[in-house]
Amino acid sequence: MIRPVAADVAIATALALAGLLSGSLTMISEAIRSLLMLPASVVGLWLLRANHRGKMARFEFGVDKVERFASMLIGVALLICGPLIAGGAIESAMGHGLAASPLGLALAAAVNAVNTAVNVMGWLSLRSLPVDRRGETFQSQYAARVTMMRSSLVLQVTLTAAALAQDPVLANGLDAFGAVYVAVLMIAGGVSMLRRTLPHIVDRRPDDGLSDHIARAVVAAFPEARLGPIRTRPVGEGVAAEIRLTLPPLTPAENLRTGRATILEQLGARAVRPVTSLTLVPEPSQ
Repeated sequence: MIRPVAADVAIATALALAGLLSGSLTMISEAIRSLLMLPASVVGLWLLRANHRGKMARFEFGVDKVERFASMLIGVALLICGPLIAGGAIESAMGHGLAASPLGLALAAAVNAVNTAVNVMGWLSLRSLPVDRRGETFQSQYAARVTMMRSSLVLQVTLTAAALAQDPVLANGLDAFGAVYVAVLMIAGGVSMLRRTLPHIVDRRPDDGLSDHIARAVVAAFPEARLGPIRTRPVGEGVAAEIRLTLPPLTPAENLRTGRATILEQLGARAVRPVTSLTLVPEPSQ
């Protein structure tokens, strides 16, 4: 991940310079996207390094929320710049902006070719990571990298066509189309990331069906107990559950251990999402 992020710093600078010199709306939109995404990528890289080197051990319940927050930053950055770019592209297509010159579009196409190569190599670099080491931070970075690669590939086609077009109106339209395409990818990616991260950050209950599965498994494992509140929250790709139940007096602790194992076994066979953490909280009988 260090190599793609380091390349992003260089290419973001090149995109910004190319956008200012060429006047291409597509190149300006790519520069804005790159510059807004860069801080989130750096934060994600720092978080991944710290997590792999054991520097996050003070988070005793794991760094899941910190990882999700880093993903949320990327999503918010995409949602901020996407509508701005789309508005500028529409305004340019309606003839209210300055059209880029053929030389400027040629410069933009050349710089975007370098950007495309960087994004493809970055995607290949991240893709080589073993599956068992792909945490939430990696997943968000990988998804962003895929979006960047697809965007730069499509933009390479539109920018090259705009640079070769003889008609200025057609060239301006192709340039605006590329910018709108970038904006749509950003908005879609931002919405997807927020939908994936916000439920974890606010501890939203995964689904009502899971609580019903847990209740039936508890009743089967402890038929003599009185079931209390069940609390669930997403943790990574699984669920953490806390179950309060009232047991008969002098119930052996061994019964709790065997009952917990029975509950996890039944949930593993029935529940859609894995229950990775299960806590039984015995309540004193009244």
